[in-house]
Amino acid sequence: MITLNQSEEVNLATDKDKLELAKLRLEISELERPFWKRPSYILSALPALLAIATLVYGVGSGYFNASFIKLENQKYSLEQQIKEFEARRSGIQNQIAELQSQKQELEQRTARMQSIMGDLKKAAKEFEDATEATEAGKDLEGYSKLHLLLNKLNAL
Repeated sequence: MITLNQSEEVNLATDKDKLELAKLRLEISELERPFWKRPSYILSALPALLAIATLVYGVGSGYFNASFIKLENQKYSLEQQIKEFEARRSGIQNQIAELQSQKQELEQRTARMQSIMGDLKKAAKEFEDATEATEAGKDLEGYSKLHLLLNKLNAL
């Protein structure tokens, strides 16, 4: 352990007092400065000032107006595209409806043709039977059947 004599202790005490006094003088001089010259105020106000300056520059240069006009043009363009797509969708829906009606009509025709085909097969069978009966010589009965079958075929 280091021991200090009394004169050294007095010197240290006076040095400490001198330093404290210097510190107090610096603090007082700092407090006497106007608030707007203090570094802490400048550092806290600088971002706000820069933001305001940027806003003023943006308004002054027309940046915001140009951006607004650009957004309006994009909005108009998108509205036009929406109208075009809606028109195309409407056209496609009309085509779908038309194709469905054509499909339904063709299905009805097919059913009708199948019915006619069945009737024709039946009539062909009867015609074959009638011609065999006529060739076999069974009177006029075969001829009358042929005549009736021909009338049926003409009706189809």
